[in-house]
Amino acid sequence: MKSFASIWIITSLLTFAACGDSGNESGDAATSVDSAADASADGSSAGDSQVSVAATCTDAIQNGSESDVDCGGSCPTKCADSKACGAPADCTSGVCTGNVCAAAACTDTVKNGDESDVDCGGSCPTKCADTKACTAPSDCLSAVCTGNVCAAPSCTDSVKNGDESDVDCGGGCSTKCGVGKACGVPADCATSNCLGQVCRAAATDCAATKRLYSTATDGVYWIAPSGGAARQAYCDMTTDGGGWTMCYTTAGQVRITSETTYDPTKPYGSDGYRSDCRDIPFNNVLYVNHSDGDAKAWFGRDGGATLVLANGIGYSSVGNAAGLFWGFGTPVTTSGGQRFQLNSCDNVWMQVGLMVSGFHNNVNANCWKQCGNWCGDTSSQYFRADGDFTPDTNTYHGVAFAQNGHTNVSTKTMSVGVRASTRSLCTTANEGSNATITCPAGTTIQTIDYASYGTPTGYCGAFENSSCHRATSKATMESRCVGQSTCTVAATNAVFGDPCVGTVKRLYVQATCQ
Repeated sequence: MKSFASIWIITSLLTFAACGDSGNESGDAATSVDSAADASADGSSAGDSQVSVAATCTDAIQNGSESDVDCGGSCPTKCADSKACGAPADCTSGVCTGNVCAAAACTDTVKNGDESDVDCGGSCPTKCADTKACTAPSDCLSAVCTGNVCAAPSCTDSVKNGDESDVDCGGGCSTKCGVGKACGVPADCATSNCLGQVCRAAATDCAATKRLYSTATDGVYWIAPSGGAARQAYCDMTTDGGGWTMCYTTAGQVRITSETTYDPTKPYGSDGYRSDCRDIPFNNVLYVNHSDGDAKAWFGRDGGATLVLANGIGYSSVGNAAGLFWGFGTPVTTSGGQRFQLNSCDNVWMQVGLMVSGFHNNVNANCWKQCGNWCGDTSSQYFRADGDFTPDTNTYHGVAFAQNGHTNVSTKTMSVGVRASTRSLCTTANEGSNATITCPAGTTIQTIDYASYGTPTGYCGAFENSSCHRATSKATMESRCVGQSTCTVAATNAVFGDPCVGTVKRLYVQATCQ
């Protein structure tokens, strides 16, 4: 049978050659014949011989130029992670490390995975910079993807980007953010009021701003007093709890009736700073001596009732129009129970602005000062601007701060501000008269911090009981006053009881409003 098979194969090949094949094909055929003859000679079968097959990228064998089975090299299929590789081009990730394809990462300096550009966009935490490729706004640092390219931030792209504090406003944008928009600093807001990182509407004054937003810090704010025009003013939000609307800074003279316009080129603390305080209710006045490390002194009106310059005490006032004041701050001398009085002076001759001085009860006993008559007080402390606009007279020049101002004093830079305070509202009443506490508008008495009917001593903020003290004084005041916007109580035995028969008594009270 083997001999017959060999003869059949040879005959078939000769027939194929006779049909006209030549060249290599003839050579191939001859090779095949020889192989068949060889197979016949050694007794093997042609069916037992191996036939070579060309390598492909789908034969489930690593062969040809493949770096791993059916991938890499010249194959169109790239190798998956952890497969063998000889070069980055072999790998789906484009990263070949130690002849092994590595997983795509956002730090491998290759655009791979779902990145829109090299190591950015997609699921990478790093957003793509301007001009880098993108497929969605979320790929871009600017959050703007136009034509598959990240665009630079602008103030008109309807996206919060760049240094904007909110969409297309704040930061470097010319448009300021409106009320309710996010902000980082006051300059981001149209109202200049950035409180709790939100632009807020203008409050009536700095005290109201502080009450509304307890975290408000020192700076320029827009305020809008009731019935008055909105304006900018520097607010001291620190001193004694803050809330001070600063009216002016002067190194000499001031006209509080006409110099009332805020000028950003003359900032607070420099000579020439001005704002309009004429329609702002107040019961406290603050003085800041910038020439002496910003030393501060402030004064609170007895009883707490507020004043208004424009329709209250006016600009040529007598001291008794405002009543007595308590003094606070290190520079203030309160020994002997010294009380103070306020004059508002901007008239034909005397323009000292808001002047606080001692209630002079030694010489010219109980004399209330006037703008043109300072009761001959050459001993108590004064806080005033330059007192004489007349160039040919040499009296009351300089700026007085915690020194007797009934004469010429040195030049210094001083700021003056006002507020309607709810803190340390004190009053006193002799037996048989009334004690009245009045809170600023919109607030009521929250606590009675001190009360004594008897013979108390001390000063507002530091009152002390004596041996003659009615123990129920505080409870009596609380029952009559807490929750009221104003409260008047008679200093009598009928109200409090008599703690020391035969002794003339008085009532001291300190309250806080909220």
